[in-house]
Amino acid sequence: MAIEGELARAGIVTLDDKTVFTEDVQFSDDVIIEGSVNISDNVVVDGDLWVAGSIIGTISSTYVLEEEIDDLSAATGCYVVVPSDGAGYVSRVRTVLFGALGVSDATLSTNVNGGTDIGGSYDITIAFSGSAAGDIDDSGAIPSSEPNNAVAAEEYVRVYPSTPGGSAAKCRVQIEITRT
Repeated sequence: MAIEGELARAGIVTLDDKTVFTEDVQFSDDVIIEGSVNISDNVVVDGDLWVAGSIIGTISSTYVLEEEIDDLSAATGCYVVVPSDGAGYVSRVRTVLFGALGVSDATLSTNVNGGTDIGGSYDITIAFSGSAAGDIDDSGAIPSSEPNNAVAAEEYVRVYPSTPGGSAAKCRVQIEITRT
């Protein structure tokens, strides 16, 4: 089958003067487009995007890194590496529990490359009382002006229990980075 047919099934339409992404598309490498491109809300390019023409639509300035903390009763936490093109700032941290906390609240703090923690008002407290699998907690929006939240390529972001909870509950951590 011609390449145009394969692209159309993937939600990509190529015309003489432009390329249109009509569905959510994810590329695992660099993309080069000669001419204009129309981009929908959920196009992900895990590489460089070169456009020899104009871009119509929006390209997100945020991306998300995810990892798990296996034991909220230990101070270890998790470490996630910022990609080579990921410079920006930590703009939000979220968690979701895999099971209830057994004894006490757990407070999670975040730092970049082992530096000073991002302000305490952005710590996440996972409440013991009434906790259950699927509970979501959120740091709230962290402004770019907050000290200690800038990230550079290939640094790491650490989220860890600064006040460990009283059980070995597990959670998934989502770290939102806004590019600058």
